[in-house]
Formats: sequence, structure tokens, C-alpha cells
Amino acid sequence: MFLGIDLGTSSVKTILLDSTQKIIDSASVAFSISRPKPLWSEQNPQEWWDGVIQTLQDLKTRNPTLMKQVAGIGLSGQMHGAVLLDKENKVLRPAILWNDGRTQAECSELESLAPHIQEITTNLTMAGFTAPKLLWVKKYENEIFQKTAKVLLPKDYICFKLTGEYVSDTSDASGTLWLDVKKRTWSQEILQAQGLSLSHMPKLVEGSQAMGKVKEEIKKHFGFEKEVIVTGAGDNVANAVGLGIIDNRDTLLSIGTSGVIFNVSDQVNANPELTVHSFCHAFPNTWHTMSVNLAVSAAINWGVETLSNDKKQENLIQNIIKLSQEIQDSIPLTKTSLETNENGLPIFLPYLSGERTPCNNSMATGSMIGLTLETTTQKIMYAILEGIGFNFRQSLECLQASGANIGKIYVAGGGTQNAYLLDLIASILNIELYLTQDSAVGGALGAARLAMIATGESIRQVVYKPKIIKTIAPIESVQSILNTRYQRYLKIYPITKQI
Repeated sequence: MFLGIDLGTSSVKTILLDSTQKIIDSASVAFSISRPKPLWSEQNPQEWWDGVIQTLQDLKTRNPTLMKQVAGIGLSGQMHGAVLLDKENKVLRPAILWNDGRTQAECSELESLAPHIQEITTNLTMAGFTAPKLLWVKKYENEIFQKTAKVLLPKDYICFKLTGEYVSDTSDASGTLWLDVKKRTWSQEILQAQGLSLSHMPKLVEGSQAMGKVKEEIKKHFGFEKEVIVTGAGDNVANAVGLGIIDNRDTLLSIGTSGVIFNVSDQVNANPELTVHSFCHAFPNTWHTMSVNLAVSAAINWGVETLSNDKKQENLIQNIIKLSQEIQDSIPLTKTSLETNENGLPIFLPYLSGERTPCNNSMATGSMIGLTLETTTQKIMYAILEGIGFNFRQSLECLQASGANIGKIYVAGGGTQNAYLLDLIASILNIELYLTQDSAVGGALGAARLAMIATGESIRQVVYKPKIIKTIAPIESVQSILNTRYQRYLKIYPITKQI
């Protein structure tokens, strides 16, 4: 038996998996996010650990015999967050999260302090990454900075609590801006430039290698009778492993709260100026190039909550389904329909949480351009979906310009439940999309698979692609009008940025 723990931003989900990769049971616990100031986003690491313990306890209560057989625990974690520990392993402050935007100024300072940072890390210095967070702490909370003995990423903090070991993997470490991505080692040059050293960093392993062994007291508490190996990877990598995206040219388009296009390569495809990420994959000599859009499902939820008469959160899903059907009925994806609705059909820039790809601007804002008296609720919601599709297209073009070789594009995430959105994205990209059986499974399965590999099982036996259940083909008749609207979309941000 194996456990997969997916430590997300809004919740932790833990699955119990047998040796045939059948999910026996799952448990989850929701988290809160603190936003004490504009652009800030923080969480208490103790809340993560409490959530992990609760999910494990729930699984033990329902499956006491099966939990005895657990041989490995895989961790999937939200990336970039900074957990600061002192010499006694006490957490010094709330963890600063991936979607925290306070460090825009520190990004420029870091590039001045470490002039070779882009060359070494193969990435642009962005506010969400870990290194600028430590520069901010040093500047504004220097007493805490001076007490800091170890800096851990979110899933690595859970690994520490489980094993007592300070360990990270190269995929998650790629998002710190302290890793030499080509050499897959910590960069002393960058660390020293901001007053840190190798002693502040955890040990590095590959995501498919063991990070440590579960402590005896935890084994006894949960009834584990075997020696239990712990391993893990960053959330997008774990998600890719769960969907079999591990070979050269494999491509994953993830439609979640944020949006990601993830392309696997046997070499580093770096072009930081195009705001794409070049990170290590979970396996040696394998990398991935990735674009990140910060508001996808988040933009849809915002639109529904803003336009719906019923603002209650528990009815949000029903409202999304209702509005999606209304859009399908009023603006079907045909040439005639789009031409008929052109008057008052706005164009939407979905930068509601700032943006990474393509502009690397935590201060970027969304726009709705082209409102008239003919604009209806359905037209606004259509524009939101279309703007998401346009953002994915621009991101895909950035990846291709960076050298990414795009193969079949598999789609994953909660947004895959919206068939209209999938048809629209496929038509905007003019590429077939492939929906698989486990498209919404998340990183927990990938994490559990990594645990299976770390205990000695073969990569090829463990990692495979799920069955394709649907092929979403582009709608040829709408290509021309969507291309025209996309060219208008591209003109919006350069103008609004000035404003």
C-alpha cells in the first residue's frame, strides 16, 4: 500500500493506493489563507501539518488493516513557499506563498546582487519565487532572517515532520531561484549574494528517489508495520507523473485555479525573457518547460460570483453549470453565432491576480474591453472563457519560441468538466486536446507513484498514461473570427500597462 499526499493552497488531499494503483480511499482537509496586506498571501505551516495528520487519521480509522501495509508516502506540494526554521526547528513566521506579490522590488535587487541568476537558474526572477521572499525578510524582518537556520518548501516541511530530515527534490527546488537547473545542484553564487549558504538549504535528491524514512513514533501512531519511505515533487510535476507525462514532447494543459502548460524535454529549453519556467522533472536528465497563468478557474468563479444573483459559495458550482448552459444556448461555437453576437461582445484580459506568463507583472490587472448596450451577462461570461483561451494560446506561443517541442496535448484539472471551454480552447489553439480517464485526479496519484518508484519499482511499470476518453477537435468554422479577436486581445495589455 502507498499514500499520496497533495499539499495544495486551499486543502490537503491524501489517497490510499494499492499496488495495482487502485485508489482505495481518500481524505481531505481545507486550509485558510491570510492576506494581512495588499499582495500578501500567507499560511501557517502548523495548519498544513495538522491537516496531514487529520487525513492520515481518517484513513487509519476507516482502513486500519490496510494502513499497516503502507510502504511509501509520496508528497506533492504547492511550490515556491518559504518556511523559515530556527536552530530548534521552530517556525519563525507564517509561510509566504507562491501567489504572494509583495517582492516585485526585491526581484530587481536580486538580479543586481546576482548578475548571472538568469543564466544559472534558466528562469526570470519573479515575485512568486522563493529567493526574493528571503530578500524581503532580510530587509523588513532582519531579526527573523538572522535567526533562520533552514529554509524549506511546503512539502519539504511535511517531509521534515515525517522523517526529521531536511531534504528537497530538484523539481520543487527549481522554483526557488537558488538551483542551478542544468547541473541540478544548489548555486552557492546566488545563495551567497543574498546572505545565505548551503547550510540553510536542505539536501537534494531526484523526485523519484527516497527523501527519508518515517520516524518510529509516527509509524507507531498510524500503525505502519513496514519501513516507510518518503519522497515527492512539486505540484505540477506530481500532477504530470500522475497522468504519465514523463517522455520527451509530452504536453499537459492544466485548467485549475491557475492554468499551466507543461512540456517535457530531455534538455533544458530556457528563454527567461518570454516568462516561461524551465525546471527539472522528477527523473534524472529530464526537464520541463512550463507557462503559468494565475487566474483560470479563478476568473470563471469571479465572473459567476459577480454576475450571479445568488452569491452563496455553496451554490457556485450550480451557478457555473447554469451560466455555461446559457452561454452554450445563446452563443454556440459557430461562425454565424459569433458574427451575430459581435456587437457588444467584449474582449477580456484575465489578469485578475497579476500574471506570470506572458508579462511577469504581479501588479497587472484584468480588463473588459468593448462593452456596449448590447452586452449581456452571457456575452461577458463568453468573453471570460475566451480570454482564458487566448491566454493559453499566448503562453503556448511563448513555449514554442523557447524551443519546446509540442506533442499530444493532454488536458487535466477541474476546468475539464466544462465541455464548452474545452471546445473553445481547442479552437483558439487550433490543436486537438485529449481528455483522459483520470484528468482531474491531481498530484496525489503522481506522488504515490513516486513513492512506488522510490521503494524499488520500475518507472515504466508504475508510470503510464490513462485511457483517452475524448478527443476535442478544433472547430474550423470559427478559426477566422477567433484569430481576428486574438490579434485585438494582444494589443490590450501594452496599452493598459501604461495606464
